[in-house]
Amino acid sequence: MENQLTEVQFILLTQEHLERIERRDPKFRDADISCIRSIAQAAINVELFTIPLYMTSMYSIQGLHQINSKGTDFYKGRLLAGRHGSRS
Repeated sequence: MENQLTEVQFILLTQEHLERIERRDPKFRDADISCIRSIAQAAINVELFTIPLYMTSMYSIQGLHQINSKGTDFYKGRLLAGRHGSRS
């Protein structure tokens, strides 16, 4: 794993990027804002596209069962959608 950055290298790299951003020519401000808005809109579009798929899948699963296994109560009262696994 020789290509992985150490935490110190990452922090230095991040600091270098921040300094470059601070020194960026102000004439690119409008283009930068436009790019950020486009990227944010693309992220929103992905979420709005996938939420109905997830909701449809969730509501199509039949039945509910307890999440907890024998001897645990971490999720007491919570149910998980779908068929129950093994009943021991």
